Amino acid sequence: MEVKQVDEMVEKLRVATQKRKEIERDLSEVKLEIGLLQGQLKSILEDEGRDSYKCPSGTFSYKYVPTFRVPSDEANREVFFQHLKDEGLFDSMITVHSATINSYGVQVKEEHGEEYKIPGIDQGEDRIKYSFRK
Repeated sequence: MEVKQVDEMVEKLRVATQKRKEIERDLSEVKLEIGLLQGQLKSILEDEGRDSYKCPSGTFSYKYVPTFRVPSDEANREVFFQHLKDEGLFDSMITVHSATINSYGVQVKEEHGEEYKIPGIDQGEDRIKYSFRK
């Protein structure tokens, strides 16, 4: 390969890298704008006692989604694992990751009510899930 060809490839790499940085900067700005608009729309809807709004542009909605965390301390981890054993779920959930624990937590809350506490589990703050559909 000739030096000129390598020089051209390096230049293409420089241009592509710069383009990626610009796109990432633009994406960050767009994400910030989206977050601000979602927060503003949520506040407006909350003031009106609503969780969705439909207009010609589409439908905006939000809902609170509970989150659960696998216990970090050994004592609560043992309590939680014993709970899974008692429920017959230990083998299927032995490698519990956040999506599994959140899904299980939502299911348990639906079955036993919002006040039910899963033994050994710390329920984190509910996160807000936004949706926009055209």
